[in-house]
Amino acid sequence: MLDRLTRPIQKSYGDHCVSSPEEDISDQVASLQLSPMKLPIFARTSQHFHMPDDLTVPLILVGPGTGVAPFIGFLRHREALHAKMADPALYGDTWLFFGCRHRDKDFLYRRELARFEETGILSRMCVCFSRDEQDSDKPRYVQDNICRHAAELVPLIDKGAKIFVCGDAKHMAKDVNEAVIKSIQEVKG
Repeated sequence: MLDRLTRPIQKSYGDHCVSSPEEDISDQVASLQLSPMKLPIFARTSQHFHMPDDLTVPLILVGPGTGVAPFIGFLRHREALHAKMADPALYGDTWLFFGCRHRDKDFLYRRELARFEETGILSRMCVCFSRDEQDSDKPRYVQDNICRHAAELVPLIDKGAKIFVCGDAKHMAKDVNEAVIKSIQEVKG
């Protein structure tokens, strides 16, 4: 239904596509003029989808496409808590695996994610673009990046890292689960 309601925006979006790395798709979307419309919104609470209270616990965040949006809230919250830590050196590693179809069209929150990485809120950001032309050795999907970094991720998992996955539950989440299991098997033998 949302697709049907936003089709006029989608058709005109091609005129507003991001053309340089400095631009951000969220800026482009904000500039679009929307006519007033009513959309039903259903809030769901979750008992399990929340950050650990302990900032020393490592996090592995997997959020391709719009699945990255909840993690922006996580990272903003961790940034605020990090500033108040008595010993910021104890801050746990935070990895983000993000993927989208096209770097120039779909890389949501590009500037904010880069800032999180520059300031150390994100220890590592691994990105991939499934539809862009690239070398065959480059990862196309988040699960490819997980396997590529298995040697670094498994020690984080051994330290009690919490793994959060947001996005397509039917396909991507299963593939991510398989990639994590494969990574552990490869590293631990």
